[in-house]
Amino acid sequence: KDEAGVSRRLKFYTAPEKAEPFTCINGGDSRSNRTTRQELNKIAAKLKPLFISFSGDMVGRPTDKEWDTWFSDWQLTISDDGTIIPIVVHRGNHENKKDAITKEFDTPNDVYYAFTIGGDLLRFYTLNSEIPAEGAQSSWLNKDLEKHSKKVTFTAAGYHKPMRPHVSAKKEGINPYKWAPIFYKYGVDLAFESDSHCCKRTQPLKPDVNGDEGFIAAIDD
Repeated sequence: KDEAGVSRRLKFYTAPEKAEPFTCINGGDSRSNRTTRQELNKIAAKLKPLFISFSGDMVGRPTDKEWDTWFSDWQLTISDDGTIIPIVVHRGNHENKKDAITKEFDTPNDVYYAFTIGGDLLRFYTLNSEIPAEGAQSSWLNKDLEKHSKKVTFTAAGYHKPMRPHVSAKKEGINPYKWAPIFYKYGVDLAFESDSHCCKRTQPLKPDVNGDEGFIAAIDD
């Protein structure tokens, strides 16, 4: 209830305490095509995933006007029966104010964090490619994976800037690539990247300074 009146009754599904099947959606870069953004939000409402991992660049500039438009469109993710979808947010380069994500979504100030779903089924890492990957962020990631990676069945990570973009206009991800040895050390199963405005799917990889752009295929690893 607010000054505009009383909303309809809404609901959401909480994450399971024990391992059981669930769906989630990952995507990013919805700032540049509002019509497509609206259509995809409508599809999400029909699919009803447990959560949407949104890996950055929601808006072109983090102004009140653009956020208002984005949140208005986000209402389209609400299903006809009033089910709302939780969002897991990452910082992109267009959220270029240091506190832009924190103010809108109440994330930790540095916008990197982790959570576990389904008992010990999945540990999900939200990383921030807009600040140094090394230092405090890598130290935290290393310690958290050391603590949890052997306990959980799957580990996944999401971040905005790709380690190796498959678009010539984008620079190589020297900063996020510094996470690659940590991912490999602890066997991170899946990484979601954005920024390049393309869809890519790679073979299983491992970091190697002598490989193509710092990686080699690890099909049977």
